[in-house]
Amino acid sequence: MRKRISTLAVTAVSVLALGTVAATSAGAADPPVLETLEGTLERVGDEYFVGDTEVDFGPIWYLTDARAKHDYDGDGRLATLAAEVGGLVGTIVALEVEFGQNDADVFTVNGMPYRDASGNPPPWAGGPGDGRTSRLPRGSTAPETAGDGGGRRRPPSWVPGPPPWCGPPSWVPGPPPGAGTSR
Repeated sequence: MRKRISTLAVTAVSVLALGTVAATSAGAADPPVLETLEGTLERVGDEYFVGDTEVDFGPIWYLTDARAKHDYDGDGRLATLAAEVGGLVGTIVALEVEFGQNDADVFTVNGMPYRDASGNPPPWAGGPGDGRTSRLPRGSTAPETAGDGGGRRRPPSWVPGPPPWCGPPSWVPGPPPGAGTSR
């Protein structure tokens, strides 16, 4: 009789080793390599630019929902990130960024931390409503002048049923011809 137990043990060790690899790879990534980007911050639609470089502050729902931890625009008030970043449009900024293929992810704004540069996921990684964004106090509203201008908002946390295009097509009159008839 062959020793099946040893094969089972090797398989169990392999599975445990794979689980360890998966667990360690799910943690924080290597810290980003940051470079300084200086120039006038401009906004075109929903995108921000310094010169020809698109700078990424995060998704629109995050900018409009999250409360800033620093007064980036220097007006003496903490507001939504959209208001703080919007207050910088047209001014010269110094950003610490990680350059990607199409844009630059922002980590500091004028020397103030914007997001964690230790390699952890960004604060918006869980999507809207994950509890990791700091919200405005109840009853306050986000200023529209520096936000997204009332444009796109984050999606609702629930979906009111399937969309209308998921049902049977309205052009189908009924059963196919000849169905249910006998000769």
